[in-house]
Amino acid sequence: MLDRSRKTDERVFPGTSDSVDEYLLILRHVFAYEFAVSRIPAGQMVIDVGCGTGYGVAMLGVDARVVLGLDVSKEAVDIAAEEYGRANCTFATYNGVDIPASDRSVDAVVSFQVLEHVVDDSRFIAEISRVLREDGCLLLTTPNKRTRLRHGDRPWNRFHVREYTADELKQLLAKHFTTVAILGVSATEEILDVERRRVRSAQLRARLDPLDLRRLIPPSWVPGMMKVYRTLQLRKAGVSLESATGRFTVEDFRADETLAETGMDLLAVCSGPKLPSGGDAS
Repeated sequence: MLDRSRKTDERVFPGTSDSVDEYLLILRHVFAYEFAVSRIPAGQMVIDVGCGTGYGVAMLGVDARVVLGLDVSKEAVDIAAEEYGRANCTFATYNGVDIPASDRSVDAVVSFQVLEHVVDDSRFIAEISRVLREDGCLLLTTPNKRTRLRHGDRPWNRFHVREYTADELKQLLAKHFTTVAILGVSATEEILDVERRRVRSAQLRARLDPLDLRRLIPPSWVPGMMKVYRTLQLRKAGVSLESATGRFTVEDFRADETLAETGMDLLAVCSGPKLPSGGDAS
């Protein structure tokens, strides 16, 4: 059984939502994995970089020949292995940089809501490019900076190093892939209203704390504090967890290139991994 006390505001478990925001966040993650399942041919070798608690690996593993889930958190990997480990779905910790795979040995890599946490983003993408076969693909999501931050603002999420516009993300990925398409992930207007309210509240908290003292709050306190705050805000708007689970599903989300400027998340579809400069694939 999953231990709900082990959740953080960055690692959540499907079926254990404590708030509307968390429930919708899970739907966004599941949507990305369903998109990946629809794009990756059956029988392939897949790596999920930043697999978290592993439910996405299990989804990919239905059709994939083998899926390896990697995460920097031993706790997350232990949970994933316990809940979702099976013959073709395995999990391992890694150092956040070096993927344990040979050059040109992997058919597809997915990495959802991870890039924004990475200090050296170019090296992170280069390492993914290294392990992909010449006809391999990368599917990646990250929050859309344009719908979350004002010009010059730093991320209000304490765990994010940086966030990206569609153009910034494409420039980064184009250094390592010959073909890059940036889609935007959006949803129904009702879901977008909930997300806009969440973003406005976060922006206000950041403006009221110019010295960023909130980062001194122990991480273990944050989920409980945010749950109370967001529940009160959504209650004012007449949205409850009970009503949300009855109204909102993965089918309420969509991804399209025309949504890259306005979507909640950016979804990159990359192919044609480039060889390392001066190197040769082996």
